[in-house]
Amino acid sequence: MLNKDAILSSTSFSGVFGGHLKKLQSVVKQWPGYEKIAEKLLKFQEKFIENLIKCGEQRPGEFAVLNHGDFWVNNMMFKYNEAGEPIDCVFVDMQMNIYSSPGLDLNYFFNTSLPVDTLINKREYLIEVYYDSLKDTLKSLHYETIPSYETVLNEVAAREDHGFFAGFAIFPTVAMDKSHSKDMTLESLMDEELGQKQREAIFSGKRLQEQMKYSLKRFDELGVFGD
Repeated sequence: MLNKDAILSSTSFSGVFGGHLKKLQSVVKQWPGYEKIAEKLLKFQEKFIENLIKCGEQRPGEFAVLNHGDFWVNNMMFKYNEAGEPIDCVFVDMQMNIYSSPGLDLNYFFNTSLPVDTLINKREYLIEVYYDSLKDTLKSLHYETIPSYETVLNEVAAREDHGFFAGFAIFPTVAMDKSHSKDMTLESLMDEELGQKQREAIFSGKRLQEQMKYSLKRFDELGVFGD
């Protein structure tokens, strides 16, 4: 999704996702206690393309896996037993696979698909579940050098910027009320007047604001926005 060539050649990329970030910044500056974060978002926005290209680039020495690339809950198909308990899961819609850090998929998932209480309280547990599955799979395939849990933790930490991208670019659409999605298209979001009205509705949502108030402070503490 953050392929350099795609970013540079697509007007819709900066038009839609850049519009989301601009709207988020204008909303955040109205929240008491978030004034400095709003200023940092504005600086991030000024180098929007440059920052997202950097976010998507492969990095020397990283542990790499095959990422889904659009890893959110609607791209997971669950199987249930007679008691209604999930017993299996497969991934669908694999159009944007990328061989890179597992931090890409994990941060994307965390910031698009989890209720905020789960994001706060179960994040490390979910990384542990991921790591146990990764380790067992690599052992079964006779992989010689299995990464440590600390390695995976470091990969997730190094890709928090990808989580920020998912939070401002993807999550607003995921979290919006269904009544707002009826007339929303790529073209409507590209239209200055209509896109502004649609973003007013999207970014006023309770779920989005609740999660952003938590996530933005966390990203700020981690230095995702820079100085």
